[in-house]
Amino acid sequence: LVRFGSSSKNFEVHPSDAIAAQFGGTLNAVVHFLPNFIGFRMVLISATDERTNHLLYQWMIAVNVQEANITKIFEVYLQNNRDQTIALTVKNRYSVQRSFRISCSHPEYVRIENDIVMLSGHKAIDVSLIFLLNNGVKLPEVLIFVTNVENNLQEEAYSMKLIYHD
Repeated sequence: LVRFGSSSKNFEVHPSDAIAAQFGGTLNAVVHFLPNFIGFRMVLISATDERTNHLLYQWMIAVNVQEANITKIFEVYLQNNRDQTIALTVKNRYSVQRSFRISCSHPEYVRIENDIVMLSGHKAIDVSLIFLLNNGVKLPEVLIFVTNVENNLQEEAYSMKLIYHD
């Protein structure tokens, strides 16, 4: 059994559970990266033998994170201690069909319904953002990213300034 792991909490490796491997065989893993920093870092991804805890392989990944290119700023008013949903309009500015991935700088506090949307040319759709406020954490800002699935490039980045009231 092989288990993948990372030296950074910003890298989520799937499968997260141990997986059976044939001697000399190949395994596929997917790494999701969600940075919460700006700058250069080195991150290690490792594969270990679950039974013996011996290191099988290790990869070093160089990451350079730049500040998001904010395209719109919103003020969002939220009631304290109650989960709330707002609608965010995502537009396809192209004349051809495109798929977009919507992600968040703090997925533990904002759930995105339909995080991948496919839109015909020049069409728009409302995507629900659910702010999870029952945990008592009050973030001052959340970034929402709209990424082109085809080329993984940022299309939009929205800054949501969060204002809390009773």
